[in-house]
Amino acid sequence: MKYFAAVLLLATVVCAEWTTKSLPDLLAARTACVTKHNVPDDALEKYKAWTFPEDDLTRAYVTCIFKEFGLFCDHEGFHVDRLVLQFKTAHGLDVQPKVEDCATKRAEDTTNELWVFRAFKCFTAEHLPLVRAQLTKAN
Repeated sequence: MKYFAAVLLLATVVCAEWTTKSLPDLLAARTACVTKHNVPDDALEKYKAWTFPEDDLTRAYVTCIFKEFGLFCDHEGFHVDRLVLQFKTAHGLDVQPKVEDCATKRAEDTTNELWVFRAFKCFTAEHLPLVRAQLTKAN
């Protein structure tokens, strides 16, 4: 029983450390991902305008942003609870069914980059204004 309580406490602490993200977080993640993936200025301008073409660089960049935000990791995949919290907190919408549907790994998701990018496009197809509003507001 003590072991269970310790694990539960650790899980609570780990989950409690994650916070929703806003504009300063997006700017920091963008800087890190641009550097990591050598994103050229013309591609970055497209991303800033919320235009994400279907190419390897864009998929790597979007995956990097999700990882920087703590919304996706290679060993667990999407952190659906965090994605839901990110948007539910500010807007009061029940986005969980859509997030779960989009984040579910499919047969065509043969790499993490394909999986993250498809899920990103799936969710933003319906909720782009919500995503933009949440990530471009200052804290």
